[in-house]
Amino acid sequence: MLALPNTKCILSGALVLWGAMLVLLVVSCTPDAKAKTATSYPGKYKGRGASEEVRFRQTGILTLTVKHQVEFSFKIDEKGSVVGDGQITYDLEKDTQGLDSIAASVRGAMGMVPGVPGAVGSFNQASEVAGKAAAANDAAGTGGNTKNTTGLSYVAPHLKNGPEIRFFRLKGKVETVQLHDGGGQELRLALEVDGDFKRPDGTPDPNLIAQYEVNSQKTEQSFPCWTPFLKGFGVLKKGEGDIWTADFSEKGQNREGKKIWHEYGYYWLVQQKDL
Repeated sequence: MLALPNTKCILSGALVLWGAMLVLLVVSCTPDAKAKTATSYPGKYKGRGASEEVRFRQTGILTLTVKHQVEFSFKIDEKGSVVGDGQITYDLEKDTQGLDSIAASVRGAMGMVPGVPGAVGSFNQASEVAGKAAAANDAAGTGGNTKNTTGLSYVAPHLKNGPEIRFFRLKGKVETVQLHDGGGQELRLALEVDGDFKRPDGTPDPNLIAQYEVNSQKTEQSFPCWTPFLKGFGVLKKGEGDIWTADFSEKGQNREGKKIWHEYGYYWLVQQKDL
């Protein structure tokens, strides 16, 4: 007679096979596989930013605004460390419509601009304002107090060489933070300038040169380049197309506690890219 296969052995073999398949399925869905997706933010990034800050204002007379535009790129490694570089363009803009009007009235009163009425009463005001325009350079650079001088002719503070370009290295860190409200974790990206600002030729130069003129006397004074990255962080988030992005924004008044400075706004945005 032919020996019948052992039914118990067949069932045992089938159970072992199915068990092995289940193990493979479980391994393919382990947290490590998910973690690989969750930590896919390392890579190359490109970013842009800008700021605008009023460093001096006398309402209706003179407003000085410092501005920057910045482009940068960096790499985030598996440990969350950031290394990169960038290029920043600084500018100093002035709105002197009110001040120019007063000066024109004074010149008219002195017979330098015929046909400009009502100038005599503006003489003292123009003298005081011209002095404040001269001192505004200090306010633009350091946030110090303005002081009064006298004068009639003036050229408001401006960057001597026009908009100026600086290059810089940057560094930063991505930190995983556990939120207290039960919202899970958050990836926080912080950036900062690393080292000196440099001219396009590679020469270190952390200062900008502002120039102003009172009574045909030109004065130059340096004030420091400012960082495009304020203290704070942007939150890294995966968006459309599985692309990671982060942005930072801050606005307010009297930055760094300097009362002479007025409103400001800073912003930057980064996006994961293959550079």
